[in-house]
Order: sequence, then C-alpha cells, then structure tokens
Amino acid sequence: MSASLQPIRRPGRGPARVVAAAALLTGCASIAATSSAEQQPMGPSPAVTVVVRVGGADESSVDLTGLGADPVALEAATTAVANLIVDPADVGTVVPAASSVAAAAQNGQDALISTSVPIAVTDQAFTIDLHSDEIAAALSGVRPRSTDIWVCTTSARTVQVSSQAPGAVPSDVASDTCQSAGSSLVRDGVVWTAQAAIGPVTEPSKLPWIAWILVALAVGVGVVLYLRRRRRERSDPILPPVH
Repeated sequence: MSASLQPIRRPGRGPARVVAAAALLTGCASIAATSSAEQQPMGPSPAVTVVVRVGGADESSVDLTGLGADPVALEAATTAVANLIVDPADVGTVVPAASSVAAAAQNGQDALISTSVPIAVTDQAFTIDLHSDEIAAALSGVRPRSTDIWVCTTSARTVQVSSQAPGAVPSDVASDTCQSAGSSLVRDGVVWTAQAAIGPVTEPSKLPWIAWILVALAVGVGVVLYLRRRRRERSDPILPPVH
C-alpha cells in the first residue's frame, strides 16, 4: 500500500514575469529620458565640435569642444557662434570648462578643451538657421581643419533638422536628443545650410514616474505571493511516499 505522491510545488512565475515586464518598461523610460552622448571632435586636429543646446529657462547654451585648439581662440569663437544663434544681448559670459591639457601633454596627445556660453531663448517654438560660411567665419580664430555642428534639446522640447548639405536628409522630430546639422573639412569647397525647428517647452513626461510605480507595485505583489506560498507550505508539508 502506498500513498499517492503529492505534486511538487514550484514557485509561481507570475510575479517574476510582472517584475521583469515592469523593469523592462522602466529601462525603456530611462532610455527615452536620457540625452544623447556628448559629441567629441573626430576629424583631423585642430578639430571643433559645436553643440547648440536648447531647453527651458537657464538650460540653453552654445558649447564648443576643441581638439588641439588654442583655449583663448576657442573662448572667443564660442561667443561668436552664440551670436549667430541668438541676439548678442541674449548671450552670457563664456565659462571655460575643464581641459585635458596636462594629461595630453604627458601622453604626447592633442589637448581636448571645452567652453560654454549660456544663451537666452524663448519658450515658444522657433527656428535656428545655420550657414557653413558663417560658422567658418566665427571659428576663424581657431582655424579648425574639421568642424561638426549639432543641435540638442532636453526632454522639454523637440527638434527637427533640415539640412541642405550634400547627402543630408531631414531628421525625425524628437526630444531629448542631438541631431547633426552639418560638418565641414578645410578647403573641401562644400557650402551647406541647415535649419533646426525647435518646439515649444512642454511639461516633462510622466512615463518614468509611472514605470517606477509599476515596479514598486510588482515587487510588492511578488513579495505578498511569496509569503503566502511559504505559509501554505508550512501548514501543508509535502510528505514523502510511503511504501
């Protein structure tokens, strides 16, 4: 005579799946809320990357990063480029950022130097018109051999860049991102224009908060179900088969 075997209980996978789904949603929200990586000069030295950052109040600036550039010339060029973006009265004081001069000198490499100047922009929609010749004139003191122009926004605004550079295509409307506006190489003879359409300031997305709330709820449900299962196992232990 033998007792029937009791089915072996396995932890439920439902809570784990809920937690995994919520974590995935959080990851997607985090990706959507993360701005694009910083653009660094990639061409022959001296090289300059211009980044026009547009956000809400006190969040807009023109940043220049120079590889092998003269620091004084780069600071002057930062203001000159900012004057092309907004009225000179809306351009603040240049703030030199930390540079890699000392480290570069030790390694025998070109120094990477960044400067930034705050700009005042409207909260309403507006456009930024860029021309390769005007950019080149503003950077003439640096004499870059290669130049890249980017327009970046925070999650509060959208941006769409339409460029007349050879081979360029209009970018999609996106927020919290960086869009390429144009690039130049010294004596390449290419003239380009670009227009960046900046959207109005909007309320920040609530998706990250919702995702974290879902994660907290999923974890709570999982803990409750786990404790209930453990309580049932203690009150109804699985008996070994009796022969």
